[in-house]
Amino acid sequence: MGRKTKEKDMLEYICPKCKTKITVEKGKRVPSLYCKNCMKSKQLTMLRLIY
Repeated sequence: MGRKTKEKDMLEYICPKCKTKITVEKGKRVPSLYCKNCMKSKQLTMLRLIY
């Protein structure tokens, strides 16, 4: 996929436990603030915003 949006318009979240990264456009909502990988193993780990 080509990156049409500028990099500064993207927000990056990371899971502190399994280091999964999620990138979301600035205006859009994050689908879930919990890591999907950790949820599979019945753990709720909040994603952290990378500045």
